[in-house]
This record gives sequence, structure tokens and C-alpha cells, in this order.
Amino acid sequence: MATTGEAAARLEVSERRAARGRGARFGLDLKRLTRLLLTLARRLLPLALLALVGRRPSAALVGARLRAALQELGLTYVKLGQFMAMRFDILPEAVCQELAQLFDDVAPIPEDQFRRVLETEFGAAPESVFASFDWTPLAAASVAQVHRARLAGGEIVAVKVQRPGVATIFAADMRNLSRLADLVDRMGVVGPQSIRAAVAEFERFTARELDFRTEGRTAERLRANAGPNEYAPRIYWSHSTQRVLTMELIVGHRLSDIIGRGDRPAPPGLDLDLVARNLARACLRQLFVTGFFHADPHPGNIFVRDDGTVCFVDFGIFGQLSDARRETFSAYIESVAIGDLAAAYRHFMRLLIPTDQTDHRRLRTDIEAIFERWRAASANPDTPPADRHLGKYVGEFIGAIRDNKVRMGLDTLLFWRTLIVLDATALRFRESFELLDVMRAFFIEIRPGAAERVLALLGDARPGRAALAICRDGPDHLPRLAGGREAWPLSIHETSHGDAPTKWQIGALILALTTLGAAIAAERLGMTESSVVAGLVALGGATLIVAFQGWRRGHG
Repeated sequence: MATTGEAAARLEVSERRAARGRGARFGLDLKRLTRLLLTLARRLLPLALLALVGRRPSAALVGARLRAALQELGLTYVKLGQFMAMRFDILPEAVCQELAQLFDDVAPIPEDQFRRVLETEFGAAPESVFASFDWTPLAAASVAQVHRARLAGGEIVAVKVQRPGVATIFAADMRNLSRLADLVDRMGVVGPQSIRAAVAEFERFTARELDFRTEGRTAERLRANAGPNEYAPRIYWSHSTQRVLTMELIVGHRLSDIIGRGDRPAPPGLDLDLVARNLARACLRQLFVTGFFHADPHPGNIFVRDDGTVCFVDFGIFGQLSDARRETFSAYIESVAIGDLAAAYRHFMRLLIPTDQTDHRRLRTDIEAIFERWRAASANPDTPPADRHLGKYVGEFIGAIRDNKVRMGLDTLLFWRTLIVLDATALRFRESFELLDVMRAFFIEIRPGAAERVLALLGDARPGRAALAICRDGPDHLPRLAGGREAWPLSIHETSHGDAPTKWQIGALILALTTLGAAIAAERLGMTESSVVAGLVALGGATLIVAFQGWRRGHG
């Protein structure tokens, strides 16, 4: 048994190590903070001086200078810029566009440092883990670099290895950003908005990119959910760790290379129109069918096979929508695609988070005006394609959201980011490509008509939620059908004793709303079986009335 003196000695050694650790951490924090402040001062201080003398710099210039500063600062700040590029509900569009151009291609690390990471992760030399390993990287970025290798079974793989020290630097930068955010919040510079909360959200968002096991699970899920002409690589878990991810090597044409060809012909045998449609349909399936999606489908993350199959790589940024959220998004985009702008507005408003500064009346006016401009442009065959472009349409809405101090949740931001990146990507390599046309055809194919929806409602295990949706949306149609809500023919009156509404009134309301919902759906879709649909729903409403009566009798 150790003596008291030995225990005290061990405790002293432990305290010294902890002190050295705290000292090293403080030194790293100070070094990173100094670099941050000096870089921002050099890049942005001239713009502040211009503003002081009355020469306000443009948003594009501010965005360009900020992008250069973040690029220079590396890892954490490149990721911060990419995250900020999604915050188009807060930042000007020109700034977001500049930040969206941030790429983190860097020089590869020396082989000896790279080898040490592999030896640490696998506990053995790379030569004993892989049958062969190409030390010339296929790609190098601030977080990791990718190498080609071969497994013992002959499989050709891509090995993504995290750079040494990445997690330590990220942790130091986040401590500094948290301190600065606390200072800004206490000063009240940005009003009621919490910069500390935004920094915490960014930290959670980026931390998952540093754990390659999360990226591997994302790839596997996208692979399992893949539809026709869509592909994600296989993950080799036996050769993967938190800092090493080994996956199937995708053989094909990188989409960024195809775009970079300019006016030169496409690779022989490759149908670019087919590629554009396949890419759009793959992203739409992820967004509106599975609800789990690759949230960064830019050209560098897409490979194309000769048969037109699109292959996704780099799964660090992904999004996931709940069933209810996905249904709201689907209903909104479907309404836009088929031209029902009144319904589109209702669904659109459910995606927003108003603040205390939101002017709801002005917001509605602005949104409806944008819808009308888009409808007029779409209806005119002489309108230039750029004025019908989805990116322009979404951009105007984003401006209205920002001007009216409305916020969006992270899932909503990732959704819009994916659609905007998809639209921009498709437009860059096929100028004749119209995403809205593809979306319209997609929704006609996957979304059932009124009769199918009612039959699904009656056979659904969750009929209550479906019925509630009909009742919820039904009154919104009345201003269009009857000239205003005051024309609503039903009213709920209290009894002379102040009791709750009678069972007959509630039953009539349920029956009226469900029948109205079916009639509206049938009328809008031009269905000849509208009487059958209305009859089915009326029967459901009558059943609810009978059930309610039985409940009342049972409760005296």
C-alpha cells in the first residue's frame, strides 16, 4: 500500500501536469485570439474608417473582405463563414453570396505527420492496415485530406484522415469566440439577439464534422435511402475511427470539372440534361420523401457516372426534417410549383419564427407582393429565364424575411440552402434547366390526388392528425370562396346556461369542415369523382358525430 508521502507526491505531479495543461491552453487561446484580432483589423478596419467619414462600403465589399479574413484564419473561421452564409435571414444577401464562396483547400500536410495520425488511430503501421496506400493526396482541406488506398480484399477505397491538432485549435477558437460573444451581448450592440446563442449553435453544428463516425452514419443513411440514379459510397467501418473514415472510392466525373469545361463538349456519352434531372430528383427525394438530406450539394461534392447516376460525397453537412416539418415544406413547395400562391403563403408562414420586432401586416404585404410578381413573370412567355429563376424568387423572400425581422430555425436554413445550391448548380451547367418545372413534375408524381388522400386518411393509423389538417386549412379557403371570413355560415353559440357548445353544433362543424375540405380539394384538382370524395368524408364526419353522442351519453 502506498504511503502518505507517495500519495502526496503523485498528487503534486498531477497538479503540475494540470497547471501545465492550463498554461498551454491559455497560451494557445491568446495566440489564436491575437491572430484573430490582427487579421480582422487589417481586413476590416479600413471599411470602418470609410463608414466614419460618410462613405459607407457596399455589402458586397464587406462580404469580400470578411471572406478573405476568414480564409486567412483557417479551419474554425472558414467553417464559421460557411455557417454564416446560411444566415440569410440575418445578413445581407451580398454578404451571404461572398461567404458561400469560401473553400478550404490547403496544402497537404507532410507524410510523417499524416502517418502518425494513422498509427495513433489504428495502433499499427498503415502498411499493416492497408494492402497499399498512396501517400499523394486526392484532396486536401483544412479539416482533413483524402488518400487512395486498397484493402486486403482488393477493394479500392478513399481514406479521409483528420489533420493533427484540428480538435485542439477548434476548441481554442470556440473559447475565444464565446468570450467575445459574451462581451457583445453585455454591451447590447445587436439588440435582443443573443450572439452567444448563435456561437453555441455554430459550435454544435461544426463539432459533428470533426467526428467522422457521424459523417459515416450520414453516408450510410443516404445510401440506404437512395432512389434510382442516386448513389452514396459504402463505408468500411473496420477501417474507420473518429478521425479516419474509409469509404468506397467513387469513379466518375466530378461535377465541378464538368462545369469548368465551359463551352467545351461534355465527356463522351454523358447526357447533361439527364444529369441535371437526376441531381434535382435526388435532392427533392431527400428533402420531401425521406426527410434526411445532403445539405451541401455543390459541384465539388457531386460525382457523375457515365450512365447519369449522381454520387454524393463529403457528408459533413446534413439536415433532417420531422414528418410534420417535411409535410409543411412539401405543401409549400408543391403549392408554389402548381401555382396556388394563396396556399403557398399559408404554408410559408408556418416556416417562420417571428420576433418582437416583426411587423406582421407589412410582412404579409411584402410576401404577397413578391408572390404576385413571380406569378406575373411566370405567366408571361416573354419573361427572361433569369426573372423566372427560383434563386431570384427565393432571394426576394429572404430579403422580405430579413427586412421584417423574422428568423428561421436551423432545419429551415439547411432546407433553403440545399434548394438554393441545387438551383445554382443546375443552372451553371445547364442554362436551359428550370428547377421549377422539375419540381412540378416531381410533385405530380409523388403527391396523391384528393381521392387518394382521403382514402389514405381513412386507413391511416394517425387519422386524427390528418383530419385536424383538413379542419385547420378549411377556413383559410373561405375568404377566396365566400368573399371574407364574415361570410362563414356556421357559428358556435353557448347554451342559455353558458355550457359548452352542444354536440349537434360540434358535430355539424366537424361534418361541414371535412366535407368542405374534400370539396375544395376535388374542385382544385378538377376531379370528376368529387361527389365520391365528399361522400366518403361526410361519412367520416357522421361517424364522428355518432361517436361524440355516445361519449356524451356515457358521461351523463
